[in-house]
Amino acid sequence: MNANESLKKYSFKYLPQLLIIGLIIFSYSHNLWFDFTYVDDNLIVFDEYDNINSLDKIPSTFVNGYLFDNYYRPMVMISFIIDTAIAGQSSLMYHLTNIILHIIVTLLLFKILLTIGIKKNISLLAACFYAVHPLNVSAVSWIVGRNDLLLAVFSVSSLFLYMRFRENNKKIYLVFSLITYLFAMLSKEAGVLIPALIIFYELLLRAKNKFKLNQFYSLFYFILPALIYFVLRKFVAHVIVREEIGITSFFQNIYILFEYIAKTVYFFYIDPLPVKNYLLIWVGIVTFALLILFLVVNWKSSLTKYFLFGFLIFLTIVLPTLFVRVNADDGIFNYIDCRMYLPLLGLTMSYAVIFEKLSGFLKKSAKLITTGSLFIYLIVFTFLTSSVYKNGIAFWGTALKKNPDRATYWMGLGYYYLDNKMYSDAVKCATNAINLKPDIGEYYLKAAFACEAAGDFKKAIEFLEKGLDAKTDSSINLSNLIKNYLRLGDKVKADELKNQLEQLDISDLNKKANLYSSVSYYYSYSNYLEDSIILMRKAIYFIPDNPVFLNDLGVFYYKVGEIDSAKNYISQAIQLDPNNLNYQRNLNAIKR
Repeated sequence: MNANESLKKYSFKYLPQLLIIGLIIFSYSHNLWFDFTYVDDNLIVFDEYDNINSLDKIPSTFVNGYLFDNYYRPMVMISFIIDTAIAGQSSLMYHLTNIILHIIVTLLLFKILLTIGIKKNISLLAACFYAVHPLNVSAVSWIVGRNDLLLAVFSVSSLFLYMRFRENNKKIYLVFSLITYLFAMLSKEAGVLIPALIIFYELLLRAKNKFKLNQFYSLFYFILPALIYFVLRKFVAHVIVREEIGITSFFQNIYILFEYIAKTVYFFYIDPLPVKNYLLIWVGIVTFALLILFLVVNWKSSLTKYFLFGFLIFLTIVLPTLFVRVNADDGIFNYIDCRMYLPLLGLTMSYAVIFEKLSGFLKKSAKLITTGSLFIYLIVFTFLTSSVYKNGIAFWGTALKKNPDRATYWMGLGYYYLDNKMYSDAVKCATNAINLKPDIGEYYLKAAFACEAAGDFKKAIEFLEKGLDAKTDSSINLSNLIKNYLRLGDKVKADELKNQLEQLDISDLNKKANLYSSVSYYYSYSNYLEDSIILMRKAIYFIPDNPVFLNDLGVFYYKVGEIDSAKNYISQAIQLDPNNLNYQRNLNAIKR
């Protein structure tokens, strides 16, 4: 066999996989030129850049949280570290990785469908349906959808490897199934549910005529990775849970179940930030009822077990998420479609059975026309929907067109303008948010920051003074007011506000020390070094072992000519942080 014949043979053999990859690339390749949406992706890539800017940071991901310690997702952080090592802060690499992960998940779905016994043509149809389904756009096109992509990669890998283990009894597959199970949990909390999926597989697809306890012995091995995850999360990592979790949240969120189901068949309300939609709820209820009816009518069919397997995967992953609720800063709840990425894979298995049933009623020509029309529609719809994630203006602009009365959306657009130095636009957005929700102090603070960046310190002061009357932390507003009055040269007013700040009852000593240090810097910028020294000494009184404070106090003393005090404090900073080259340079400069 010559090279050309060999190439043709393998091309034909892997034609289904190539078709899946081609559909995904065609639908999502334009993502490579997308920027950041400024929905958490900017926080990770810019604000937390020090945590992802080197491969040396990989070990630290296991002891620290994700997104300012809100979650524990080391595998997600590691993936961002690898992206950053390859391409820095270029958005292209982050988007490319998301597309690759989506390809991996879809190919695994195709393999699983074949493994459990679905016909090859139906398996390919279902996998292609999943590949270009518009509901997956949020996970693939939004950089932070990486959470759900990695969860799916490792969850589906664990399930598939377990299936291979059960097929040929090679323990190496079980070992890798356990490893990917651990990785799934380290990607997102829902990964802990994988053993439940394996139980469904054993009961529905492995059990022949009767239940046998020895089918489940291997499941005990899954306790070990679960225990490792629990110990890491509970006793090693620093995670602060801020979500509302409980039965009340579940009943408040139950409508989301039906909206998710509706969006698998009705695409016109797949929004970047969904809000409660009664049309979707009713479409979802009807679709859910039809799925149950299909299950009942076809109960004795040999295909029913595959339908039920996929449907149980969907419910198992979705239902626990309904116990969690996090309101936006304007008090309104948003859920995100990327959470449907793994559950949709389960529903796709159920839909594969429906596809097979329907195909029996259609002629070959009708099948080709129907299938072709469906996929052209899905590809175009997905291509257009993903464009929403092109940049912050596209994302927040789309959200505002549908919900112009959402203050938090205006602030989201404002953050984009602020980071991109479009200060007047940022102020307008913050003003719109304030008009909608005048009792949220953070909006006044962000408006003031935009004014400061534009050099309009008087306008910044106006926003900050209004913010004092809103629901806000007055200490933050006071410290920023001090900064802006000093910039205007009004030390008398700054001193008056400083006295007010010192009289506040602040129980958190870290917060109190950081406030004093911040105000100390503001006075130093205006060359009021004696005031800076007094304030920094107060900060050190509350946190005496902070090397940054000690070094800066030493620098302030050096600037006023008190060399011995400068040496003393910088030396203390070096004792606490002996590897800090900046402190050592400061001390050497003073000695010279």
